[in-house]
Amino acid sequence: MELGDVEAMARSLMRTHGLTSWGFRFDRAKRRAGKTDFSGRYISLSAPLMALYDDAVRDVILHEIAHARVGSG
Repeated sequence: MELGDVEAMARSLMRTHGLTSWGFRFDRAKRRAGKTDFSGRYISLSAPLMALYDDAVRDVILHEIAHARVGSG
């Protein structure tokens, strides 16, 4: 999937699920698809893996949003 499309989807889903004060970024991870950083209050997705994924992108984003909504505890 194109990274611009991934970012647009992530930001839209984050707004929809109330994460308006959270940031979004890409990283270079190759062993995990996503990360929720509680101290920095951002969700990060692996650019190399998102470029390979199509159908799974939305699920990865929603998974990370769920982590953010539930909290670190």
